Amino acid sequence: MVYCNSDFAGLCAAAVLTYRAHSMVRPSPVCRREADPLMAQKLWTAINFVRSQKQVANTERIVRYLQREYNVAQDEVERQLNFAVTDRFISIYRAVANKGNNPGAEQDGYRIQPADENEVSDFYRNFNSILIQSHNC
Repeated sequence: MVYCNSDFAGLCAAAVLTYRAHSMVRPSPVCRREADPLMAQKLWTAINFVRSQKQVANTERIVRYLQREYNVAQDEVERQLNFAVTDRFISIYRAVANKGNNPGAEQDGYRIQPADENEVSDFYRNFNSILIQSHNC
């Protein structure tokens, strides 16, 4: 039979709790994203489509494309564009019109942000290959 002193029992319990707190695995840094992965793919598709027509991919053209192809509301497109810029999937730049009715007019254009070579593999950037693999199963 083992007798335990009440002070000793309190120290044992404190030592066990301290050991458990320090022996836990620390979580790795997590990259939190605000943009929806499906919407990010749709935005990339819209930007590629507009840029393939030799036009500046501004908000109006992106919204028009997404409304036509995917029936997405304008406020949702603008919100997801802001999230994608925040997450650095899409970069924003200032474009100056050379032709048309307003030469010299400035507008905000969007382009797909190229992946850094040092960047760790990202779910959003590899989402297209994941979709293709899941459909082939």
